[in-house]
Amino acid sequence: AAAVATMQAELGVREATGRNDGPRVREYQRAANVPAGGEWCAAFVCWVLERAGSSFQRNGWAAAWFPARRVIWRRSGFRGPRPPQPGDVIGYTFSRTKPGHINHVGLILRWGTGNSVATIEGNTNEAGSRTGSGVYQKWRLKSQVYAVSDWITPPAR
Repeated sequence: AAAVATMQAELGVREATGRNDGPRVREYQRAANVPAGGEWCAAFVCWVLERAGSSFQRNGWAAAWFPARRVIWRRSGFRGPRPPQPGDVIGYTFSRTKPGHINHVGLILRWGTGNSVATIEGNTNEAGSRTGSGVYQKWRLKSQVYAVSDWITPPAR
């Protein structure tokens, strides 16, 4: 619940000049050790989870949010131990040159029972780009999702 409230409060944040910049964007980047001007979708995820008190890592690389021990769902189907839920990290692969390479992430707002999932994503836009200019709520088709990882549940020791 804390992750959902935190990410919803960020809706409407926009870059200052469209160059991965601006005061709030820089806060996200610092949370994940991303240099100024760097892509910030994964930094947004890091910033939200840090403030929500969930498990997180300081990593601005989208693919790093999907280690095998954390993945609970893949395009090929449910992996368990639970279905995706609000606050889980969702990953997409938009690259035709690197199929299977996750290059954009966001957070789940609602995992529907049908074909779609509601998300909140940073560094996107109304069209759903992976290099957009703000924090937006998106409706994505589940067929667009490559993987979902659980950073809410504390890792097993």
